[in-house]
Amino acid sequence: TFGKLGNQRESQQPREDTSSSSVSTFVPQPATAGSLGMDLAAAVEVTITTTSPIKIQTGVKGPIMINGQIVGGLLLGRSSASMMGLFVLPGVINADYTGEIMIMAHTPFPPIRIQQGQRIAQLVPLPQLSKGIAPACGVKRGKGGFGSTGGIALLTLDLSTRPKKTVELRYHEQKCILTALLDTVADSSIISPQSWLQGWPMQAPTSTITGVRGMTLASKSPLLTVVIDNRRLNAVFSIVQLPPRVQCLVGGDILAQLEQPFTELQIQQIQNELHKHHLVSAPEKIQRTTPWKYLGWILTEQIITAQKLNFHTEITTLQDAQKLLGDLQWLRPVVGIPNELLEALRPLLKGTDPAQPVTLT
Repeated sequence: TFGKLGNQRESQQPREDTSSSSVSTFVPQPATAGSLGMDLAAAVEVTITTTSPIKIQTGVKGPIMINGQIVGGLLLGRSSASMMGLFVLPGVINADYTGEIMIMAHTPFPPIRIQQGQRIAQLVPLPQLSKGIAPACGVKRGKGGFGSTGGIALLTLDLSTRPKKTVELRYHEQKCILTALLDTVADSSIISPQSWLQGWPMQAPTSTITGVRGMTLASKSPLLTVVIDNRRLNAVFSIVQLPPRVQCLVGGDILAQLEQPFTELQIQQIQNELHKHHLVSAPEKIQRTTPWKYLGWILTEQIITAQKLNFHTEITTLQDAQKLLGDLQWLRPVVGIPNELLEALRPLLKGTDPAQPVTLT
């Protein structure tokens, strides 16, 4: 048990919030006579909704007293909790720590709920063998934890070196110009609340955005017109807090629509490969600007328009028959013409002279 004996307690008024935890001094209680560690339980009910580590209150504070002596400890997980899919990150509880002992835990299979009072970790006491060595700093740890005595080395990204683009967002007759950070890893595009124009509507949060800070409910923008690199497209943005100085993040949902045409270097590489096999590409076949043409289709920036079909039905020569069959073969996958219907026309292709007379029956 934790806390004082009944005759040592001071009179207290009942608390209305029974879900909050009271912090007590650590009192060791091994599970069995042979246990090396002492169990720690969650002081409040916790639901883990992401795979990011979280801190779980225990309601127990240091220092750790064993047989009247202050010791440190190693905080580990319990095998039963690990079998549930809850993994406790190992931690060191120092002998001079007087704050609340917190359990760092995560799960690769969220969501998972931890009930109040559920034992999920164990503390293995360790003697302080470094007591006689002069400390690096004279400051006592006290209640400070999680990096309170110094920083740690982390891999960081300099946002100033990341690719940026000026984007124009349009909604009806209004528009705003933002500097967007390009991120091919992000699935969706995001606008910071500070950059969202007042008066533009926002849809109520119905989905979440998962990132470094965990899972966040995200409001949605209406369908916006996005102008980037002189190209127009439509997209819906999530409205979520971004790092400082980042107004907008353009993710894969927009970048996937901004495929760049061949560069001069890529065109030259293709021509060199063709030349190795004694092939030459016709200059008029290299398309550098819109509208693009492919198999009879005209592709503009946003609209794909089919060319008007003109079938030559007056078949008098082999060349006329070849042209008709070629047009039907191109049209076949678009409208679903079965091969059986084209088989009746294949005998018309017999011969080698384009001017050979052909008669339809």
